[in-house]
Amino acid sequence: MRVVASVNVAASFKNCESWGPPAGSQEVHDCVACLRPLVMVARIFGVLPISFQGANMRFRWRSFLTAYALIVLIVLSAYVVFKLTTYFAHLCAYNGVCGVEFNNETERTFNASQDGRSESIAMKQNAAGKSEKDEPILNGNWREKLDMIGVVQNIIFYCFGATGAFLLLRAAPMFVSLCERWCEVEDGLASEAPLGRRWPLFAGLSLLGLSAVGETAASMIDDEEHLPSFWPFLETYITLGHPDIVEVLGYTRVLGIVMLIVNKYATFLWNFVDIFIANIAFVLTRHFKAFNKKLLKYTQGGGSVSGADVLGERWWRGAREQHLALQGLVEAADGVTGPLVLQSFVCNLFFMLMQLYNGLKPSISSTMVHRLYLAWSFVHLLCRLLFVSLTCASLHAQTLQPTALLLSLPAEKWNSEAERFLQQLQSRSVGLTGCGFFFVNKSFILATTGALITYEVILLQLNPSRPADAA
Repeated sequence: MRVVASVNVAASFKNCESWGPPAGSQEVHDCVACLRPLVMVARIFGVLPISFQGANMRFRWRSFLTAYALIVLIVLSAYVVFKLTTYFAHLCAYNGVCGVEFNNETERTFNASQDGRSESIAMKQNAAGKSEKDEPILNGNWREKLDMIGVVQNIIFYCFGATGAFLLLRAAPMFVSLCERWCEVEDGLASEAPLGRRWPLFAGLSLLGLSAVGETAASMIDDEEHLPSFWPFLETYITLGHPDIVEVLGYTRVLGIVMLIVNKYATFLWNFVDIFIANIAFVLTRHFKAFNKKLLKYTQGGGSVSGADVLGERWWRGAREQHLALQGLVEAADGVTGPLVLQSFVCNLFFMLMQLYNGLKPSISSTMVHRLYLAWSFVHLLCRLLFVSLTCASLHAQTLQPTALLLSLPAEKWNSEAERFLQQLQSRSVGLTGCGFFFVNKSFILATTGALITYEVILLQLNPSRPADAA
């Protein structure tokens, strides 16, 4: 676990006026303006139980929002436990252990769906007089009829939903403290360093959200008949997607609605973790870009500060301390997002590899709709992975950009404060990490891409030829 040193933000700006006049107290800070819409959407689904008092954020354990978040966490966790229990019960029954057996009146053929969210089970009742012969359910070879990978994939999906709910609830009070510190840093930043536009952030989040909605809708109609009304469709979707629940509790419309809501909550958390990380990284990057633009402007002789020796020791000290405050802000943000970043990459890589496996696996019965769904799902996961990776990598790159400007500084402008600034940049690398296991930078993106390509090549080499009639 990384230990982040506490920094007195007010003291860090005491000598920064030579760098430029501070912005002072603002009515609406940039971090609040960018993050508030995200928090408002998250509260609808019981995530990030944070309330607003004017422009300030507040978290309380004794509140309706926190109780709502706890209910969501408990329901998702209970569902995961139930899935694991029924899964191991079926394994015991198939292996003939624990005294658990299935009768011969029902043929259960588990065929986990390849979308990563729902498993399908074909249940055919053999009524008396209609069955041609009564034979053992699995003929002693249950492994041929039980798609172990698909079942585990389905359980892992809900595990990620439950852990996402827990990590976001854990991050809520820390996120409020982070935003308070963020506002202090913004008040001390130079007012003449304008921030970039916000529309690329909202455009990217909107496109990712629409893709997630479309991918979820496609998974619901994948390999299913188009039923004329909602209730028959819901019954088919729940019966095929959650057979273990239906087998134990029996299907009712109320159960169908509840299970549909649980599935959509898990799907929302599955996508929201990535959006939350990318949003924080993007807003932090805006501040570093503004700092770097101002630094470039002054080092190229295009700016001046009243009453200050530009590029003198006092001026460089102000620049160094403002950059130090921004670095401390990134480390504080990493303390909040670290576990979420780790889960995001593990989740995205796992399901991308599974979709590659499912897409390359030969199947005669695979329909065009199913193949299109697999392609859409893989592209959506790839876009999510790239969205998080590129925003975090851009933040890391912006924190190091002043190094090139300092190395190209003329000798007559070099002084002890500029040297301290260069040492600070070279000895302290900051960025968002996965609990300190890895930095999300360009090198990490390249390594991840190489691993995915290697996995695909191995699958192509080991994949048997498709049957001739499947072409």
